[in-house]
Amino acid sequence: MRILRRTCCIAFLVASPQADGATAQLSTGIVSGTVSLPSPDGQPVMVPGVTLLLTCAGMEPRIDLSNETGQFRFADVPVGDCSIVAELQGFKSAVKALAVKPGETADVSLRLDVDALHVEVSVIGSQDTVEGSPIAARVERITASVIQTAPIASERFQDALSLIPGVVRRPDGLLNISGTRSNQSALMFNNADGTDPVTGEDAIELPIDAVSVVQVRGAAFAPEFGLSAGAVTTVETQRAGDAWHITVNDFELRPSRRAGEFRGIESWTPRFTFGGPLVKGKVNFLESVQYEYSQTRVFGLPAFERLDVIEGQLRSLTGDVSNAVTTAAAAVKQSQAAVEGVRQLEQQSIGSRRRTNK
Repeated sequence: MRILRRTCCIAFLVASPQADGATAQLSTGIVSGTVSLPSPDGQPVMVPGVTLLLTCAGMEPRIDLSNETGQFRFADVPVGDCSIVAELQGFKSAVKALAVKPGETADVSLRLDVDALHVEVSVIGSQDTVEGSPIAARVERITASVIQTAPIASERFQDALSLIPGVVRRPDGLLNISGTRSNQSALMFNNADGTDPVTGEDAIELPIDAVSVVQVRGAAFAPEFGLSAGAVTTVETQRAGDAWHITVNDFELRPSRRAGEFRGIESWTPRFTFGGPLVKGKVNFLESVQYEYSQTRVFGLPAFERLDVIEGQLRSLTGDVSNAVTTAAAAVKQSQAAVEGVRQLEQQSIGSRRRTNK
């Protein structure tokens, strides 16, 4: 009787752990499935590397990646309602709900669709920002002192514009400002248009003593300078002042020297400026006059002292040409006489043949 009791106790103790393991297995399940993409032929294309997120009640979310055949598998999933999400960059997320049963495998097929590309831009206007940092136009200035002392070829303020960065003089003498053609720029004198309406070039010449400031505005300029597609050059003239005054510049003569001898005046460019008040404090008057006399030698042309030699050469060449013409005329006359003699011989021979035949 004692032996039987011990046997029953041992059998009960051994069977108890086995019953607990079966109960644990029956309280979980398996979630598996595939992730695919739609294809033009209608057959699903399996996608590897898709992120899968499994969420169940009473369990922390679990993450897995699909393998090279697009399959995934979650083991030991608690029994109950769950949801699984498949995510891949550039595609819409696929979400599916499922119920996990004890000891069973829940198969899930997820399909990813192409996500629509969208860009969201938010523009927030601020009046303080616009007023605090306005777009400033690049303005280059040349004052009257710079124009009068600059090494320019002629007494024109346009020649001094080449000293400004971005202003380039072409071989034909026209100016390109900020990369634009010369007829795309505007010229203004004290808010008055100084551009030729036909050619688009500068139409007004101004003595440099009458110029106070020259401003060259780049591509960004105020709306009131809307007469051009490129840069704008504005010229401000001198003011007369409250007292009468007169200014004389470049009054000296420049003599011409050739072969060690002085031969007249080479150039003379005097400038006179006078002005003052007509009605003090109300009406002022300013007049600027510029005179230019120039006989500057161009080294590509013959010098003045060689004109007599050139005239002698021309006379000699004319005589040679006349002699050649006379000789050619005599040769033509001789050739005509020879042709006439040949014709006479032919006629004589023809006449003698006719007499012989008779």
